[in-house]
Amino acid sequence: MENKLPSRFEETYCEKMKFDKYEYTNFIAYELARRNKNVMNLLLIPEQILALYNTLPKSISRYKKAEATEELLQNAQKLENWSKEKMLGLFNHYNINQFDDDINRLTLENIKEIFSKIVNEIAQELYEKYYVIYQNDIESLQHSANELYDPLRFLERDRFLTQHMLRVYDGEENHKAIYNINFTENQYFMVYQEVPKEQRDFSFNVIYPKFEKAMRDFTDTKVAMNLNLSESEIVDYIKKIKKNYDSKNSIVKTKGELLEDELESSNEDIKMNSADKWADNFFIYDYFLYHEVNSIDKTEAQIKREIQMELTKFHGIRMPKDDNEIKNTKDTKYKYVSLEEYKANKEYDEHDDIFETLLDENQAMSIRAIEDKYKLMKDYIQGKQPLYKTLLEK
Repeated sequence: MENKLPSRFEETYCEKMKFDKYEYTNFIAYELARRNKNVMNLLLIPEQILALYNTLPKSISRYKKAEATEELLQNAQKLENWSKEKMLGLFNHYNINQFDDDINRLTLENIKEIFSKIVNEIAQELYEKYYVIYQNDIESLQHSANELYDPLRFLERDRFLTQHMLRVYDGEENHKAIYNINFTENQYFMVYQEVPKEQRDFSFNVIYPKFEKAMRDFTDTKVAMNLNLSESEIVDYIKKIKKNYDSKNSIVKTKGELLEDELESSNEDIKMNSADKWADNFFIYDYFLYHEVNSIDKTEAQIKREIQMELTKFHGIRMPKDDNEIKNTKDTKYKYVSLEEYKANKEYDEHDDIFETLLDENQAMSIRAIEDKYKLMKDYIQGKQPLYKTLLEK
């Protein structure tokens, strides 16, 4: 996380918390995952390895020449030792020792192999244990990333299809002579369709979702459907499958049920919030985390009070609706008003900080609600078995 005190007004909690309904769960799971300490560390390590590797290639090529001078050989040894020290220091910082043997056998000749092995094992751990797909988004490190890591390795679609498409790319012209192919995408999904010209029937006809956030989406359940049918027929068909899947005696089994290692958790309490409420939840968690990471000398009560006032400044002051307002709306008995509107209807001492003097019931969120939301967020974010995983896979 950034080393500055979070504000509810930041773009992080406003513009960047907007998402389409179809990617709701994937988006929320990613935002939860990236706050997990283990995930944060595992995402930072490859970046630092890539940055280190990015400084080496030009020097390495000089030391591999047969006519290398004694001075170059000595410099090569220094470079090897420096690389080992940097790598060991990096993993010591994160209290990780599983790569010590790899680092100790590192030489300039095998440095690419060692770095690639470590980056790929970290990516695999992120994918398998935390459901996060590693992606390098730093443009200056893109060349090094492509050398050390295959970005298609954990691509979220049918692996057989992925392998097939790679073969198509390798022999594109020959393949197009035999097959009619439609491979296209929009912002919501990608399509791959393939019909052998002689057979005149689909060999592949698949649609996969596209999510903004790089998380496992478990799209390995194939549902056959005819897109020529009406929307109401297709929706009814999907609803029946989903209703059966959610029932206690479903004929469709999860992978966890088949392997007998199902995650034990109910996620009904966390899935149905609006984007604005989720932004509040993440702000609350980040505010506490900032104080924990930076060892700020404040009591928990002080932190909760600061969060409460920040939320009230953002949302407005909570006031009961009058009878007419209640009749004309379907939601709560309360409304949020601006400071100016509150001042117009209330007597107050102009020397007081109104947000400081508001009663708990007039703040945008009660202290108790802040406590409950923080506890819930910790349950879903922290630890080696964070509960956000249950949002994606039962």
